Amino acid sequence: MIKYYAFFLGHMQSLLQYREAAISGTFVQVFFGLLRIYLLKAFYASSTLPPPMPFEQAVIYVWLVEATLRLAPFAPDTEIVREIRSGQVAYELIKPMDLYFIWLSRSLASKIAPTLLRFFPVAVISSLFFGFRGPSSGFAFFSWLLTICMAVVLSSVITNLLNISLLWTISGEGISQLMIACSYLLSGQMIPLAIFPDTARDLIRYLPFAGIIDLPNRFYLGELQMEHLLPSILFQLAWILLLWFIGYFILRIGLRKLVVQGG
Repeated sequence: MIKYYAFFLGHMQSLLQYREAAISGTFVQVFFGLLRIYLLKAFYASSTLPPPMPFEQAVIYVWLVEATLRLAPFAPDTEIVREIRSGQVAYELIKPMDLYFIWLSRSLASKIAPTLLRFFPVAVISSLFFGFRGPSSGFAFFSWLLTICMAVVLSSVITNLLNISLLWTISGEGISQLMIACSYLLSGQMIPLAIFPDTARDLIRYLPFAGIIDLPNRFYLGELQMEHLLPSILFQLAWILLLWFIGYFILRIGLRKLVVQGG
């Protein structure tokens, strides 16, 4: 495990150097956060039904989404795409390391580093000017932090599935577009899942995407209490183990059929 940890730290250090991209990304996320808030405000003002969640909580939810946006599994790792296209993946195969965990280490770093660079600026700006507030209690913060850590692993396992799919699709454009749509719609990034119709919301919350964004945010807002923490962790852990097993199994099959041309 030490060698994978070293691989993770090395990739983290390289990603933390992109501070200018993080600054520009912060302003983009603040802009889109405001856009979503005004859309929600119009939705709330036009509806005659009781709101599914108070508008103040919806505002906090939106800013949490923007601050943790880079946790979502949007696309395969661009460097892995390049390695597979060029055949350089062969160099990874001769290392005395498991390729799945090499790619998983990269995925973990690619989620954590950009989020660390953008979370605090987005949180500070939105709390000073745009209605973002701290967690409802100490337990809310602790449970949010714990479920966010699980969400990082869950998102990384999903991203690794996208990486593994490149052994068959090469370009990865189709799976990337599909994953972006699923991630935005089913995780709560586009709109809070509480606003969905009851039947659709209850079904979506059983999918792994909800465990990345919606579930931690509900703890932050105080909607979920102590009795929900263990079932929520088990829910995230079950998806992590299932997707890890599927990804590892598919990778073994893909490596048996892998052909690297050139020399």
